[in-house]
Amino acid sequence: MRSNRIYIKFFMAVSIMLAVLLVVVGTTFYLASNQLATIRNRPIADVTSSIMADEQGHQPDFALEETRDYFNRVAKGINGLIWVTDSSGSVIFKTFEGAPPEPAHLFSGKGKEGAVPISLHDGTPGQLHFVFNDDWHKETNTLFFLGLAASVLTIALLSWPVANHVARPLNHLRQVMARFADGDLEARATMCRCGKGEIAMLGRDYNAMADSIVRMIESNRELTTNVSHEMRSPLARLTILQQTLAERLSKTDDTRAVALLRDMDQEIEAMDNLIGRILQFSKMHLRPEEYRDVNLVEMMGSVLETYAPRQLEKDIRLDVFAPAKVVCHVGEESMLWLLENVIGNAVKHTPKNGRIVITMRSEDKQGVIEVTNTAAPLPETELQSIFEPFQRGSNQTGQGSGLGLALVARIAENVGGTVQATNAATGFRLTVRVPSSTTA
Repeated sequence: MRSNRIYIKFFMAVSIMLAVLLVVVGTTFYLASNQLATIRNRPIADVTSSIMADEQGHQPDFALEETRDYFNRVAKGINGLIWVTDSSGSVIFKTFEGAPPEPAHLFSGKGKEGAVPISLHDGTPGQLHFVFNDDWHKETNTLFFLGLAASVLTIALLSWPVANHVARPLNHLRQVMARFADGDLEARATMCRCGKGEIAMLGRDYNAMADSIVRMIESNRELTTNVSHEMRSPLARLTILQQTLAERLSKTDDTRAVALLRDMDQEIEAMDNLIGRILQFSKMHLRPEEYRDVNLVEMMGSVLETYAPRQLEKDIRLDVFAPAKVVCHVGEESMLWLLENVIGNAVKHTPKNGRIVITMRSEDKQGVIEVTNTAAPLPETELQSIFEPFQRGSNQTGQGSGLGLALVARIAENVGGTVQATNAATGFRLTVRVPSSTTA
């Protein structure tokens, strides 16, 4: 989870709560302070009657301070002007400075204005004049929404440090989990060890889970390694015995015994290869492998030299099409295992007098290796299953563990690449793609 996502969620939650609170408080204040809310759309006479009814007796004494204060509050409440004239037309009270304005000049016809006869406190006739804006309440609404916008902006500024404080340990935990998933079994959460909150508890639970997983992995690998080594000890003794028997039988004419010894030698070699594959599997992910730029063309050359005797023994034609360099960013040891298994699989399953074509190139920021041999095609349903451990294709003959291509698929996946099996026009094809070097 990223910091900005937490920030947005936190900001939205607080903003919604504040907006609801402001709406409730603002509405209450708006209604409570609106002394003339019921008269905004009445006729002028009704408005005046309501004002005068509030001033008890209909005969206000404008010489009194409390009367003046009352009408000043009314004028302010309706966002308008009020003034009173006597029978001669002289102004005896007004809520504003200066001369009484012309109503049309003040509100351009958008408001209400008028003059209503009243009786002054001494019994003489007078007139109450008023002008008020019929949209006076809009200013109150504007101020309310401006206040709401200012509050939201304040929350936005204050939410960032709070959200960042919450997101920092979560981001750290996410990064640690990603490292663990990529094979760094030593990755542990360090920011959550001393806290008491839920995030700290989550970090400690992750550390405990990671420790438990590492213990199980190491226990299984230790068992696999020990069993493999124990199996190789009797195999080594069998090899010595087989060589001794072969030396003695070479002095005789017992062709049947010689053939049996040859079969024994093949079985011992197959068992040794199987144990080697198991050991390779057990070493994978044991520790994060250091990636570096590797020229796959040079590495392929050394692998082909290793398998040259078997190739010549089966009289296999080998064609290699590759540039001088195909540089990829991979683990050198695991990539060597991959090439050995790909070439070993091709040599093993290519019939005598067959052909192997190797094509290498850089394409779409990837190093591409295509190995095509004249083996029998596979059924479409098996083109994916052959990458599962101990699964062999139905077209394969002879000895085999079913681990070679599984190891190829696992290595390709670990380095961020892919492997694909297809039936080509000339036989069977394996295509391996691994990430190219960023500096190549």
